[in-house]
Amino acid sequence: MTVPRIRLMLLTCVVAALACGGPGPDSSPEPGDQVECGEDLTCLQETSADCTPSVVIHSSEDILAGMDISIETRITITGEEDGRCLVTIQTVSAELEYTADRLHQMQESGYSAEDIESQRQGFIADIRSNSFNGTCRFIPDDLSTSLQYWETHPIEDTYFAGKDCSGD
Repeated sequence: MTVPRIRLMLLTCVVAALACGGPGPDSSPEPGDQVECGEDLTCLQETSADCTPSVVIHSSEDILAGMDISIETRITITGEEDGRCLVTIQTVSAELEYTADRLHQMQESGYSAEDIESQRQGFIADIRSNSFNGTCRFIPDDLSTSLQYWETHPIEDTYFAGKDCSGD
């Protein structure tokens, strides 16, 4: 094989890797690297099988009693220890907006704009205080089950009762 042909093959490989956003599908993360899953819990479920360091931002939204509640949680698998995945869970943001009907009801009941905002901020504080922030040690299968559950349920502190977790 000639030198120009080898260069062309190498260039083709580099261009293919760059076009796909990085290394080819057969490569695994380098030690110390972290898989960025974006908002894809399925990606984190896949990396949980062997506790591969990875991170996801999980967004949940719910309308409850005329309040539109949005919570973003960062879930990070930091590695493996004694056959368990080490997972850090942190509330990134919590927001609450009243629905138009709820806001109208509050105004009709005599709430001032300041009262409404004060109550909204109080609810946000309650949401944050009821959100778990800490580290857990999960058996990989249990972590996968938890991630499946969180796809359709909020991540609340009560979920972690009795689990191998520390934090608030």
